[in-house]
Amino acid sequence: MNRPLMPNGNLVDTEIMTRYDVDLEDLSGVGIMGEEDLMFVAFSLEHAGCGDRVVEVRMGEHTILEWCTACCVMEVFGRSQM
Repeated sequence: MNRPLMPNGNLVDTEIMTRYDVDLEDLSGVGIMGEEDLMFVAFSLEHAGCGDRVVEVRMGEHTILEWCTACCVMEVFGRSQM
């Protein structure tokens, strides 16, 4: 039965809304976070309070430079993946 989802007075046909197919995502290619990823997360969290004083520059496909001008700290992440 192919009916459009239309309000009927105070009622809505939810039967059509609840019937849908969901394909599960294949997560076999997702890796575990490496040391570089964790260092980037730690830097980001440590300098989250610095706000707009953190500059992020993409230096390559897998390399990011993070510079916190408030704390005068600069880190490069992803060098091992180049």
